[in-house]
Amino acid sequence: MSADPRELLRRVQDIDDSGDVGSAIQVLADGISSGVCSENVLWLSALTIHMSILCEQTGRLDLAIEFVKKALPEIPNDLGLLYTLANLLGLKGETEEARIVAERFRRACDVSTDEDAKRWSELIPSLDRMLS
Repeated sequence: MSADPRELLRRVQDIDDSGDVGSAIQVLADGISSGVCSENVLWLSALTIHMSILCEQTGRLDLAIEFVKKALPEIPNDLGLLYTLANLLGLKGETEEARIVAERFRRACDVSTDEDAKRWSELIPSLDRMLS
């Protein structure tokens, strides 16, 4: 397994492009679990969100939720991970937990100094609609 997250992502994209989404998910899960992102939380966030998209496409919401929940302790206020988790929980029908995460997402947007926080906060109404 390569220790380079860029190489991992390229490999996963090649596998996904070939139509084998299940194998792409497995390679990405193995890479994330092996600590390929241990030196860079931005890569952890990016690869975890990428994995959640692949999992959502194949109906594997439980796996996506599991990996997002594993990544959050490393980067607890990551706007992408918080939004992704709230969305996945909502899609799965776990609305109470999704509302809790959505509120956490709102608070993180409010206090974030990230330049993208304003764009992330524009997604709040869509979460509210899904969870109402």
